[in-house]
Amino acid sequence: MTDYSSVGAGFRILILLLLVAVLVLGGLVWFDYLGIVDAQSLLAPVFTMIRGEKIVVDAEDPLLLEKERKRMQHLKNHLNYHPNTNCLPRLLNVCRQTNSQKRKD
Repeated sequence: MTDYSSVGAGFRILILLLLVAVLVLGGLVWFDYLGIVDAQSLLAPVFTMIRGEKIVVDAEDPLLLEKERKRMQHLKNHLNYHPNTNCLPRLLNVCRQTNSQKRKD
């Protein structure tokens, strides 16, 4: 019998099994998104690896609003303090100054 492929049957079987696994996982995520299947607890470790740490908020916490306000204030202060956050306006000012100097010359 003639061999039409240089790839062995074992390799093709492995690739097809991986394809089936990826399609099943994708279908599970899609059906979870549609609300047909509840797979969040099953897929939580995978999503944590991809997205990072998930923030869990207790909705019954009476100080939730105050904690969120403090967190946002801390974030705002950090962004205002950080020297690289306003680099775009600084860059635009430098470009404007450079252009105005070129026009004067």
